[in-house]
Amino acid sequence: MLVARHAGKVRDHGVRIGGSVYIPSENPKQLEMRLDRIITKAAVIKNPYEQRLFLLIHISYSQAFADVNKRTARLSANIPLTKNHFVPLSFNDMQRTDYTSAMIAAYELQNVHPILDLYVFSYMRELVLCMIQQLKR
Repeated sequence: MLVARHAGKVRDHGVRIGGSVYIPSENPKQLEMRLDRIITKAAVIKNPYEQRLFLLIHISYSQAFADVNKRTARLSANIPLTKNHFVPLSFNDMQRTDYTSAMIAAYELQNVHPILDLYVFSYMRELVLCMIQQLKR
């Protein structure tokens, strides 16, 4: 998805987020420091659901990579759940506009309530679907 020189590296150029006025930092050193702080703070959070939400919001917000920031955040945010043998969340069953507007609220307004509401709704739905699949076996 990325040019090889950008893959797996903190970006060294500016990025913009479609549909948002939020402008992420353009300083690679600052981005690296933010990622380190995110990882350090996440490691201290004991509750896997809280840790997941923290990673989802902060990795997305940092926009540290040339592309796939939100996808990286969603995948990273599932680590605390899978480590604790909980169902991961894919966000596949929601409207893209719902997810995007919730993330823009976090970026522009520092309001995490929309993404929290979306997360709880989606996770509960995912759990119910898993339970139904278990019962069918």
